[in-house]
Amino acid sequence: LKQKQLHYLQIYEKNVADYPNQAKAYRDIASTYFSFTDQTEKALQYFQHSLTLKKHPKTYAGLVLCLLKLQRHTEAHIFLKEGLAAFPDDQTLQRLHSLLEHSS
Repeated sequence: LKQKQLHYLQIYEKNVADYPNQAKAYRDIASTYFSFTDQTEKALQYFQHSLTLKKHPKTYAGLVLCLLKLQRHTEAHIFLKEGLAAFPDDQTLQRLHSLLEHSS
């Protein structure tokens, strides 16, 4: 793990500790785990917790990407459908939908 990402993880872990009811804190740490480590399961858990606190299109996108990386395609489709129902105009979710439709 690069020094900069390690530093961000420490900041985000402090944010989660300081703001346990803030969805963004969990989404930030989940994104860092997903992008810069091989701990996809841990990222998935943080995205799931973030979603229980507040629905956000970036959280749905992160969840879908984690599930795809873990080869859990059925769950990925379910969360993508739920995300699109809540945020039909979100371009990232629309792109993920297009990619999944063309890869099925």
